Amino acid sequence: MHKDPNPEKTAAIIAFSGLKEEFAGKKIITLLDALILEVRKENDTVEPQFLMKNQGRIMAYEQLKDYLERGLPCFNLTRT
Repeated sequence: MHKDPNPEKTAAIIAFSGLKEEFAGKKIITLLDALILEVRKENDTVEPQFLMKNQGRIMAYEQLKDYLERGLPCFNLTRT
């Protein structure tokens, strides 16, 4: 059995993913989608030195959305 290297993160992801069917969870997904779209549109006109920062923002938003929708990637653990 593998020891969880970050049990606090694991517990937070499990609790967070448990919200996916709740009203708040659906609103968080909507917000994350809007934030991703906003940064992508910003990338169309952003100065080159800010492009990598914006790509990092997109990746972070997408990871949060993935945690909410699918739980933990390696174990696919969700609260039941």
